[in-house]
Amino acid sequence: MTEHAEPETEQQDPSFRLPDFQITFRDCADQETAERIAPIVNGIVKGMAEFLPLERLDGFTFANDYAAALAELDRGFGATSALTATQEDFGVGVAMSPTIMRNGIIKTRVVMGAWFAHALIGDSDEDRSLAVHTIAHELGHVG
Repeated sequence: MTEHAEPETEQQDPSFRLPDFQITFRDCADQETAERIAPIVNGIVKGMAEFLPLERLDGFTFANDYAAALAELDRGFGATSALTATQEDFGVGVAMSPTIMRNGIIKTRVVMGAWFAHALIGDSDEDRSLAVHTIAHELGHVG
């Protein structure tokens, strides 16, 4: 598992503060790849934080095995059942923003398939747009 934490960045508005959050790559990125993806995710969060209250964003987990990442997520409280990916007739879940508890504070962790992280640095504009859209959508749940 590769982790990359983003430092707080300075904003022009001193009251605006980008939340401290973590980006975790579960079996889907080496350090070099993680360092290419993380600033892009940070930029999306920065842009969305201008419109949404994202101070309770815990971070992102990108995983090759999305279902396992959900099931094994440390939610910080005694959950009665593990999280499972949606598998309905109309589509299969690929991203979720479950509520978690960190240091007594309710937060949200965005869990996504690794494909989204890699699409951010890939050659396909269509894939990149879908990845940005999906990350923004999940941040909407955080807000």
